[in-house]
Amino acid sequence: MRMIARLGAVFLLLWGIPLSVVSMAMLSDADRETRNAGLTALFVFGLPPVAAGAGLWVWSRKVSPGQGNQLKQTFFRLLQANAGKVTVLRFAMETGLEGDEAKAYLDERAIEFNATFEATEQGAVTYVFDLGQPELPVNESEGESREKD
Repeated sequence: MRMIARLGAVFLLLWGIPLSVVSMAMLSDADRETRNAGLTALFVFGLPPVAAGAGLWVWSRKVSPGQGNQLKQTFFRLLQANAGKVTVLRFAMETGLEGDEAKAYLDERAIEFNATFEATEQGAVTYVFDLGQPELPVNESEGESREKD
């Protein structure tokens, strides 16, 4: 459904924007009839498709309330399972979001929770969230005594 909405939005925008530009160009003409035709074309054929396309695009990008809770649960589950680390690809695979939507969601959470980032050797970015679990210090005296035994 989202894909159909996005395609419709793109079609409406690709139709409405050029017609709006042409109509506005007609408004600068000295001839009164041409200005009236440009005004009519702008308000009938130009602006409505642009407004509908923009609205459809925004609607297709919105996350439903139920999906928002599911995203949050999946996000926290992934963080717990991976010691606070998650990649865009892993999050997209788990949630079914498009890559750009998964990245936008993780970017928002990174700002919200002050995450840091690590780059992998392949160039992917790993989001690192501090889960507040202190690492246990290694007791050097225990390690030395074990080696001697």
